[in-house]
Amino acid sequence: MPIEQVGTPIDLSGEQATLQQELLEHMNAEADLFDLGVSCGIRDRADTCCHACPISQHEGAGLAADLCRNGRAIELVVTRLAVIADGV
Repeated sequence: MPIEQVGTPIDLSGEQATLQQELLEHMNAEADLFDLGVSCGIRDRADTCCHACPISQHEGAGLAADLCRNGRAIELVVTRLAVIADGV
């Protein structure tokens, strides 16, 4: 069966494509930090968010701060993608 009959077209232009690329870059950055041994138990939970984290180090320096800033950036991109998907 041809993919055109069963697949969903992906728009590879415009803001959505740009955001998807940005999300990929942030996910790769997080993977690089993880490979360096940097992780966060709060970040790893599905029911938390980096923007509300009471111990965020996003204003600091170092690898943990990089992870906090990256987590916040991912949340912004994912939210913008949700807005586009909902047509808001």
